[in-house]
Amino acid sequence: MAGSTHIIHKLVLDIEVSRRNAARKVQDDAVQYFEQVLLKKLEQLLDSMDVPAHVCIDRIDLDLGNGKLEDVFEQLQAGLAKVLEPVLSPDILPGSDERDNEISYSLLTEEQQAFSVFVYFLNTGKLPWYTVAETDWLQQEDTWLSKLSELLINDRTYQLKLINLFKGSQLTIRLFSQFGIVFIKGLVAVLLHMDAGELQRKLDAATGKIRDLMGRQPVNDFKDLSLTELAGDMGNVIEKLLLMISLRTGNSEFPDDRVIVKKLVELIPVEAATVISMPVAKLVQIAEIVIQSTENKAAPPANKPVATPDNTSETEIKEIEQADGRYVNQAGLVLLHPFLEYFFKDFGLLQDNDFADLPARQLAIHLLHYLGSGNVNGFEYDLGFEKFLCSWPAGESLERDIEIPQRMLNEGDNMLRTVIKYWKALKNTSPGGLREGFLMRKGKLIEAEQPVRLIVERMDLDILLSSLPWGIGVIKLPWMDEPFYVEWQ
Repeated sequence: MAGSTHIIHKLVLDIEVSRRNAARKVQDDAVQYFEQVLLKKLEQLLDSMDVPAHVCIDRIDLDLGNGKLEDVFEQLQAGLAKVLEPVLSPDILPGSDERDNEISYSLLTEEQQAFSVFVYFLNTGKLPWYTVAETDWLQQEDTWLSKLSELLINDRTYQLKLINLFKGSQLTIRLFSQFGIVFIKGLVAVLLHMDAGELQRKLDAATGKIRDLMGRQPVNDFKDLSLTELAGDMGNVIEKLLLMISLRTGNSEFPDDRVIVKKLVELIPVEAATVISMPVAKLVQIAEIVIQSTENKAAPPANKPVATPDNTSETEIKEIEQADGRYVNQAGLVLLHPFLEYFFKDFGLLQDNDFADLPARQLAIHLLHYLGSGNVNGFEYDLGFEKFLCSWPAGESLERDIEIPQRMLNEGDNMLRTVIKYWKALKNTSPGGLREGFLMRKGKLIEAEQPVRLIVERMDLDILLSSLPWGIGVIKLPWMDEPFYVEWQ
């Protein structure tokens, strides 16, 4: 359909030549043909498609045989048109089984694509290659929930699939780390076949009963912690735990007996501040212990990973990304590398050339995101390069709702002004101009190579890089084990 967006993930042309000295010319001719002819032909073919759905073509395999290069190119155009027939005109039956072996594709409605993106994001913290990160609905939790709800309400298969996926702890951690409580309640209500009001009434009743039972416990059971002072925060913690338990078990009845109370008392932190800022991963761990207690299941050995439905797919995705590289935003943050160590030290985030603890590392990631984009509380899929710069594992979940003190944001803007001051070619550029012109660049991070290599998207402004007072070809920050290479100019 004309005006639609077509995204190509990867194209491989495997060409054999009879003479080694001819290989380079053939390669150059093939690249030129792809850029000047084949892309336009593909766009014309795909624009002619009239399908009220998203089309995801997993692969196209064409064997073009032997012949002169120009003849092979002609065969390629004709072969593409032929193999795309069932996609372009779904009413036409495939001509042969051979055609099925040449193309693999699927048709997805708007809601099915939203579900696919949601599951991929929960598995990896990233978006699939066919998704444009700037798409409006990806930035709006209520729109995302609306798309998912319509599909889940009307198709029991997707409900069961999602409930099964939430038996994996990592997906639950990322859900509660990345989405607000309103989104989570809406999702749980749909999955458990109840309206939002009924869900809230059940949550209130179960939370109230648990808090009442906890209030009757001897003071020593709470390790001298005053629950009265923490009534509101404790209620929020209990509510999240109940939602986690329901998602993990698929049960609409919340546990509210003394078993859960006993476990909560055993696991409650000593410090009041710790209760307020308890990490999501810790809450999921408590929920898992409660589930095991109520179901009389033996806990898995501490030194062995828990097998979950999402482990295999995440491993496969990671292997593919390491080989092909992954696309990242804010790749231009590499320009700030001489300033980052001192910037983080000023706020006490570093200790002995590493981050003081996990919260410090996580805060640093969000600070980098602010430096690069001017935004706070970004979704994890937009923080891939920031995670890499802070040596945070790519697949490990990150909490989104991190409060950054205003003084840190102000100092971040001041640091950008300092960069502009030293980089005299920028003249009177503002921090926003530096972000828009250089820091908010897309890049490709290839982690299969050693050292890791970052390829930054080029723009006309890059002529100013020749006057940058410091180098960006090889970068190693104090907390990194190895340097990485940057290809920009």
